[in-house]
Amino acid sequence: MEYGRIVPKEVRRSMMFWLLAIAAGVFEMIVAVSEILSRETGPGGGLLIAAGIRTFIFAALVYIIIQMYRGETGPVSYWPFCLAALERSPWSSTPLSG
Repeated sequence: MEYGRIVPKEVRRSMMFWLLAIAAGVFEMIVAVSEILSRETGPGGGLLIAAGIRTFIFAALVYIIIQMYRGETGPVSYWPFCLAALERSPWSSTPLSG
C-alpha cells in the first residue's frame, strides 16, 4: 500500500461491511459452540472440526478483503473460488449443532 494513496470512501465502506458480516458469523459460531458445550459433557469431534473449518474460512476471507483493500489484484481472482468452495462444502448448509 502506498503511503500517499487515498482509498475511496466506497471501498472503505464496503470493507467495513464485509468485516462486519464476518464478525457476525464469528459471533454466531461462538454462541452456537457455547450453547452446545453447556448442554453436553464434552466437545464432540464433529463440533471441533466444523468450528475449525469455519475459523479457517473466516481467516481466509479477512486476508482476501485486506489484500483487496490494499489494492492488490491477485486476491480478486480467488474470490469466485472461495465462494464456490463455501457453496459446495457440506458445512455451509449444516448448522453447528450437537
